[in-house]
Amino acid sequence: MLIDLLKQYSASGVLPMHMPGHKRRALFSGLPHELDITEISGFDNLHDMTGVLRGTALLAARLYGAGAAFPLVGGSTAGVLAAIRTFCPERSGSLVMSRTSHRCVYSAAELCGLAPVYIPTERDAKSGILGGSSAESVRRILESSPDARAVVVTSPSYDGAVSDIASIAALTKRAGVALIVDAAHGAHFGFSPEFPQNAVRLGADAEVVSLHKTLPAMTQTALLLLQSPDMSKRAQDALRVFETTSPSYVLLASIDACLNLLQSRGIELFADWARALREFDGALNLKSLRRVSSSDSWFGFDPGKIAVSTVGTDVSGARLMELLR
Repeated sequence: MLIDLLKQYSASGVLPMHMPGHKRRALFSGLPHELDITEISGFDNLHDMTGVLRGTALLAARLYGAGAAFPLVGGSTAGVLAAIRTFCPERSGSLVMSRTSHRCVYSAAELCGLAPVYIPTERDAKSGILGGSSAESVRRILESSPDARAVVVTSPSYDGAVSDIASIAALTKRAGVALIVDAAHGAHFGFSPEFPQNAVRLGADAEVVSLHKTLPAMTQTALLLLQSPDMSKRAQDALRVFETTSPSYVLLASIDACLNLLQSRGIELFADWARALREFDGALNLKSLRRVSSSDSWFGFDPGKIAVSTVGTDVSGARLMELLR
């Protein structure tokens, strides 16, 4: 049975250098079956939050500096789909997006009747890794795309490349189009000067973060963050299309526990993380391999992402992964 395989893996001693961000450690109380309920009296409604879930949403908005926030149990996929539908209701025009966008951005373009216009993706010359989107590339595309409805930027990328969100936001505001940032891998941004700032604080109209990817929350948990609360009704309507009407309260409890942990111990935990990363870099003794920590081609980099380049060796990245496992 699947449960037996999961237990065997948990007891195997394999170091969890993968998502979810809790790394199989119970930083908050366990969430067993007896807590699995549906929308019953006293437990609010995810699609019309007025009680305890509204409290979770308000806490998320405050922590991330957003005008409004929506807890998600369908991952960042549901949030990105809803965000694009929120800001592109006309079913016409174009969607400016990176060619390396997550598949849900392509799905949203199809569902919302938008023609994709691709932003060139900056490649790190030393490692070959595809990174962020430059403000200059976005400027050129907006000038030649008068029917653009929104710009979707992935920042940080899976490999840790960070785009210049503040400059891109200034461009989109001048052009009168929305900036949506797929920050699935950047849920930890904005909580410490050791890490980059998060997107809505830098001017993005919407930001979607996967709590489960880099923070101690369960798989599928995410947040949709809006800069302006005026867009909340549209976002709520869009989420009714893309998110389940039977949300898992175990996942919602995981979101709430994660946010409360950030509120109560965030400063301490992020300081510990930054210190551990510095110690790791100090102890690292790579010869032919290289840890990617910056690039002349990208605006910034997530120091929490440990990316190793095999350029110049006879080992591929896939082979190195096999050896490490």
